[in-house]
Amino acid sequence: MTTISNGAVSATPRLVVGLSTIRRGRNVVKDLVGTEEVAVDLRTAGKRSGTIVYLFESQADGVAAEQLHAAAAKITLTEPLWPSGGMAYVVDGDIALELDEDTQTVYLLAVDFREVAP
Repeated sequence: MTTISNGAVSATPRLVVGLSTIRRGRNVVKDLVGTEEVAVDLRTAGKRSGTIVYLFESQADGVAAEQLHAAAAKITLTEPLWPSGGMAYVVDGDIALELDEDTQTVYLLAVDFREVAP
């Protein structure tokens, strides 16, 4: 069962229906004057950021999860179907709750996030 928690409040979405992530490369590449060569300082990529979309079966559950994300707190996502088991993140952008246009019965919560250490 998927769960999300900010340490004080927890929510249980029906599904994670969308996840798009980006990891920014942090290598430093410098052109060497007078040559076609470059100097490279290799660095590990940053943590993931992106948008995650949760599905809730009622408006009340969606609003509760929206409020959970609006608090000034780190969020822990536990997803047993993922090889990683989940992630910790903070909100980094918008929190959008909407009624699903197709079903008109479930609610979708989209959250812009940035992954952080657990």
